[in-house]
Amino acid sequence: MYLAPDDAKTDVILAAAAAVLGVTLRGFVTSLPLYPRPGLAAAVLDLGWIVALTALVPVLMVRHRRDGARGLGFGDAGIGGGLLLAVPALVVGLGVQLLAGAAPVTALLGRLAAPATASLATDLAIGLAQVALFSAGALVLYGFLASRAREGFPRSPDLPLTQALRTGGTGVVAAAAITGLVRAVTQGSAVAFGFVLLNVLGLVAVLLLADRLVPPGLTMPRTVVITPLLVLVVANIFATGGFLRGDLLGALYGAALGAGVVLSVAALAQTRDGIAPAIPLVIVVHWFPTCLSPLTLVSGLC
Repeated sequence: MYLAPDDAKTDVILAAAAAVLGVTLRGFVTSLPLYPRPGLAAAVLDLGWIVALTALVPVLMVRHRRDGARGLGFGDAGIGGGLLLAVPALVVGLGVQLLAGAAPVTALLGRLAAPATASLATDLAIGLAQVALFSAGALVLYGFLASRAREGFPRSPDLPLTQALRTGGTGVVAAAAITGLVRAVTQGSAVAFGFVLLNVLGLVAVLLLADRLVPPGLTMPRTVVITPLLVLVVANIFATGGFLRGDLLGALYGAALGAGVVLSVAALAQTRDGIAPAIPLVIVVHWFPTCLSPLTLVSGLC
């Protein structure tokens, strides 16, 4: 389906605004006196915030434009080809928890091991819902941004998709290694260095495996990679306090680690297979408390 460049740009701006400014809005609303504090009501409201800041705008825009799942980056393939892509995130997820002193059973449970209420069954349901919504939100948001960037910026210079993925991957790995090591030095902890090493190695492995899923010869406007990466960086900066008063180093480190998922989804969105092969990766990075998630609402062991 043909989509006018101006319409595609509008969609990008709306989705980016929800992801970036929504973090500030959420911080303001949750600080109000009547807002529920930790408990079941707060956990349910948090689920709503996940949807509002990630998938809501893309789904509404796709329904409005009537371009179906392809507008979100989905294509003709299932998840089978991407199962291997999730292995590095699985290793990192288990490794950081064991390094932090978690028991093996607790490590396997990942984020589900963190209690939200006094009821085990309720905690399990909320934890599963969070993982599902985080995963769907990240996949839909960045698949949508990459797809709309292709339509919205037709005059952007074309690059081979593999070159864009490798160039962007080299940059984010370097940024993650430098910012991570600086943070670890300031913390002065051997465990902190271990977290950085595991997360950065996981990022490298994800990008190498994603490169194998992208067929050679495809050329796309470079904005299909730049646009989602820019949204990721700015969202992290806003989430950590802004450009002037925030934790800029932490924001750049978190954005660089999350860029592995973003680059994988953005590249796959340009192929016939679409973003479905990235589903296992996205689920695993939200099941375990690593810092490989591209969502500002998700915290992990860095």
